[in-house]
Amino acid sequence: MDRNEQNNRIKEAIHIAKQGDLPRAREMITEIVDHDPENDQALLAYAFIAPNKLEAEQVLEEVLRINPNNITALKQLAKLRNDPSFTPPTETTTVSPFTEMPSQTPAFEPGTYLDEQTTPKEPILEETETSKVGIFQETAPESLPCIQCGKPTTSNSNYCEDCKREINQKRQAIESPLGGMTAMELEKKVDQLIAIQEEQQQELRKISRAAQLYFWLTIIGFVLSLGYVCIMVFGLTSLIGGSSGFNFPTQ
Repeated sequence: MDRNEQNNRIKEAIHIAKQGDLPRAREMITEIVDHDPENDQALLAYAFIAPNKLEAEQVLEEVLRINPNNITALKQLAKLRNDPSFTPPTETTTVSPFTEMPSQTPAFEPGTYLDEQTTPKEPILEETETSKVGIFQETAPESLPCIQCGKPTTSNSNYCEDCKREINQKRQAIESPLGGMTAMELEKKVDQLIAIQEEQQQELRKISRAAQLYFWLTIIGFVLSLGYVCIMVFGLTSLIGGSSGFNFPTQ
């Protein structure tokens, strides 16, 4: 099953969930994640049809561990934690086998979290060795791209080795732990990410304008050089023609 087939399968599962058959929709998404554990689209869809809010929060936290810039997941997590009926877990609990979520907006609107009246007595999937260890346990952080030049850097770097850009302060807004954050703190984190994205867009626009200016200066320089060459050729041609038409006087 390739990624296109998986995406079509996710759309089908979402359609089934909207019709009210949530267990079947979760089963379909489970099959996709079993086949491709890195399918973030399937994981984000699962967060919106999870059987309970605790499981939804755990999946959303995993999404933000994988992709801290996922504003949709941040907003949904803030919404869940702002719900008076939601109680944060006090200890590690059994989690869903779903481990990753997408960076794009899911088919469900963020305000349409689907919850059932009762939690299924049977788990969706059989317990595996992976689930015993804990899918959501901490793993070694991967290298992150520099916000200026995109070159890979380590998580504890203060400066990018390529462009010398200071990166650690802005990365703190992305890499802060999510487990104990309140809804208000999550909303602030969303605002920080939006501000960082806007700054990156402004920097890209500056680079684009500089590139355009350089391009036009190059064109103008080429045209002037070509004009100079044409004038030189015309002058030499006139000089040669004048010399060949000159007659010395005879006695």
